[in-house]
Amino acid sequence: GVVPMEYVLMNVSHYLMFAFSDSHRALDRIKDEETRQLLQLGLRAMQIAWGQADALTRAVEKRPED
Repeated sequence: GVVPMEYVLMNVSHYLMFAFSDSHRALDRIKDEETRQLLQLGLRAMQIAWGQADALTRAVEKRPED
């Protein structure tokens, strides 16, 4: 109850965005195909988590006040 849940969810989404962006830049520099594929899988999972965090943030923002 110290930090509003909406603020925490927004931060999660922003940090996922930063991590995705940084990881995608790293992907562009990787020459080894096996390593590239592994990072691509991680980036896909990160995109899914990012989408879920955004959806949860919107749901929390729209909920009726307690």
